[in-house]
Amino acid sequence: MEIPAKIQNQLNRYRKQVEQFNADLAEYVKVTGSNDVPLIDSTVIGYDPLEPYEIKDRKNGFDVIADGIKMKVRATRVCGEIEVTGWTDYYDGVKESLAYDRKRLNKGWRVWKSENPDAELEKDEDNED
Repeated sequence: MEIPAKIQNQLNRYRKQVEQFNADLAEYVKVTGSNDVPLIDSTVIGYDPLEPYEIKDRKNGFDVIADGIKMKVRATRVCGEIEVTGWTDYYDGVKESLAYDRKRLNKGWRVWKSENPDAELEKDEDNED
């Protein structure tokens, strides 16, 4: 299947978002010395390690492996039209996974930079935005 330039550009943009997240996580690890980031959206207050997303190129897209879960971002023919699938698949897409882990990473930065890390760690995300 020939992938139109518009769809290929879309795939490239999505891949770059994953790469940027990995670069931001690497910077966090370099500065803080740890890949542990706060848990969010949980009644448990604590930390959990966050690993970079693994990217594997495929002929018609790429795979992303995050936390042991493989997600496929592909240029696929749907109803005769070629479109990208796997990026925004409700809560199972790469976009949602990145957004959630980005929130965890941002919270990690806030806690690390805070004068009172314990108070920052206990803050509810709903009240911050």
